[in-house]
Amino acid sequence: DYKTNRPPPKVLTEVPQSHIAQLALYRALLTPLYPKHEVKAALLYTEGPHFIALDDASLEAALEALTAS
Repeated sequence: DYKTNRPPPKVLTEVPQSHIAQLALYRALLTPLYPKHEVKAALLYTEGPHFIALDDASLEAALEALTAS
């Protein structure tokens, strides 16, 4: 996904939780559609640019937090 935050995060720990949750939802929706493929998630902050790959643990934690609410 592309984001335009200013200033952009430069590492995963600086990424807003809402961005991680958004990508976690995208991955959860796409995974059943492509069962033979691994779905990866990443953010590209256009100011910079800064590319940040999201790891499975971060995505799973974000999805759990959304479903716990």
